[in-house]
Amino acid sequence: MIVELVRHGATRGTAARRYEGAGSDTPLSKEGARRLEGMDADPSVTVVYTSGMVRCSQTASILFPAARQVVVSGLREMAFGAFEGKSFADLADDASYRAWVEGGCTAPCPGGEDQAGFVRRTVEAFRALADERMRAGDARCVVVAHAGTVRAVASELARPAVAYFDANTPPAGRWTFSWDGAHLAVLGRPERGGGAL
Repeated sequence: MIVELVRHGATRGTAARRYEGAGSDTPLSKEGARRLEGMDADPSVTVVYTSGMVRCSQTASILFPAARQVVVSGLREMAFGAFEGKSFADLADDASYRAWVEGGCTAPCPGGEDQAGFVRRTVEAFRALADERMRAGDARCVVVAHAGTVRAVASELARPAVAYFDANTPPAGRWTFSWDGAHLAVLGRPERGGGAL
């Protein structure tokens, strides 16, 4: 089965390099929506899985207007806790932020998730929906979620392996994989501007 993991379009927070995680239900920016409207999308897509967060739902609606959206809350972005809505510059003098970054961003954010728990949550949600689509005999599965969601799924399931921080996905970027029920084989990586869908 072909799997497409699409990151939502740009928000105002994306442009400001703010942490927008599970606690930031922000909409697309006008520019983010405009860029999505200029992208080619496949009108044959009938079902799109999203995290249910507004930026993902809006992205799915623009790219796949005829598709039914299925919300899978386990696909939500990482919960950044005290770092939510803040930029790198805002947090430059925050000791807890510096400690988190110096530790490889793997420990729990204050009041948020740790990387291992986030990856586990996201991968479990992805496996469940991908297995469901395979049992239904579908040839394709489209997910519109978050940069962190893509990182988590790709780093855990891709073969050959993709490191967590190497699974970079720009706004509206798309990864294409084949799914055999256990692993994802990379067929295509996102280009800087997103690309056709």
